[in-house]
Amino acid sequence: MLVRMFKQIRMIARKNPGNAARGCLAVSPHVRISSEGDGMTLLDVARGMVFTCNRTGRLIWQGLTSGQSLASIATGLSREYGLPEDQAAQDVTAFVSELRAGGLLVNGGGN
Repeated sequence: MLVRMFKQIRMIARKNPGNAARGCLAVSPHVRISSEGDGMTLLDVARGMVFTCNRTGRLIWQGLTSGQSLASIATGLSREYGLPEDQAAQDVTAFVSELRAGGLLVNGGGN
């Protein structure tokens, strides 16, 4: 269901302070965010890398930054798209793994 949500592009984005105080994952302090249509663009200013995500990626990101658990985000996606909940959970986990691998999400304190 989730098409590859990231692709590199060149664009400047706004800052989002993230969610460092809420749990294990936090938005890297080097990430700036810009919403565009149904998706959004994330710029890692420290590395000069830009990523885009589609509507599904944006919903996951918004859930993460508002303090929702991965299970809660998956439940929301399951309802939104009529997916089996286990598939939605796999998609959320895969997306979060990409965010972490790309340095966009870090462990709780912004480290």
